[in-house]
Amino acid sequence: MLNHQIAPSYGDAPWSSYYNDEYATTTPWYDLFWHRYGKITRRKFDSIQIGMTRQQVTDIIGGPGRVTSESQLLNIHVVRIIYQGRFWSPKSATLVFYNGLLRCKSRY
Repeated sequence: MLNHQIAPSYGDAPWSSYYNDEYATTTPWYDLFWHRYGKITRRKFDSIQIGMTRQQVTDIIGGPGRVTSESQLLNIHVVRIIYQGRFWSPKSATLVFYNGLLRCKSRY
């Protein structure tokens, strides 16, 4: 009988030392990344309103999201954040913040 290990086990993940936190060493490899950022659902997406702060959105979704782009021109700071749906779900949402306030949201 062959014992092939397809993926690293909980504590053997090569990225656990990269993140250097307990979360990385206690989470299965396949759920490691998106759980860090929070997962979006239709209900959470609908409860987010234009004009909310980034912290309010983070509290609703349960994570900070994954920053896909960030720029600053003069005194305008723009951050684009993506939230993924459940594991293996193709659904996602993109939120755009201008100076810390939500200005645009879209879901796919």
